[in-house]
Amino acid sequence: MFDDARWGEDPRDRDDGSRDLSRGSRGGSDPRERERVDPRDVFMEGVNLPRGMDREHVHFRDHDYTLRGSETRTLTTVGAFRVVLANDLRDTFDQSLDPRHGELWHLRDSGLAQTVRLDRDTAVVTLTKEGRDLLESRQRDPDSPDRQAFHCGVQKPRELKHDAQVYRAYLEEAERLRDEGASIHRIVLKNELKAEYQEFLQERNRDRGDSDGRPARSRA
Repeated sequence: MFDDARWGEDPRDRDDGSRDLSRGSRGGSDPRERERVDPRDVFMEGVNLPRGMDREHVHFRDHDYTLRGSETRTLTTVGAFRVVLANDLRDTFDQSLDPRHGELWHLRDSGLAQTVRLDRDTAVVTLTKEGRDLLESRQRDPDSPDRQAFHCGVQKPRELKHDAQVYRAYLEEAERLRDEGASIHRIVLKNELKAEYQEFLQERNRDRGDSDGRPARSRA
């Protein structure tokens, strides 16, 4: 299922120079006068990783990686949505990513991302644990409750095809929200919302030795 052997190393490119919710805020100015930020760049705003055209060295856990801005965008986008179709992602030349060569091959070879085949011609991208941990370690404000959470691996293989469509839906919705004057800061996946709800229900039981474990449910 993971990393089809036919998508192996391409030496020519080694030196290749769930319903989810968007959370944001609405501004009071005319949206036509607001700076138009590419919705693909939202998720890299909160991490301290390369953003330029040239690859830069990044040291993490005794490993040295090389990343350029478009690869940072790929890692943060995939981490935010957990899985994204490879051909929905773009390299520095605005070309679709291909697991067999180019930037996606570089990220796979670096151990930061992996690919999963949906069918013969379609693959999705997800982060490895190392890729997710790299993003988390480079959070600009790790203690902020509004920071973007990053994810790795396939959670539910049976829902993979559906989950892989969410990023495409986000891009369409982001355009509408931006035209209405919204600023998108992060997205929150369904499993995160469920976890927040459970924490809310169990608030009264926290740090209580005599707790019966029952959630705080009421009509309100």
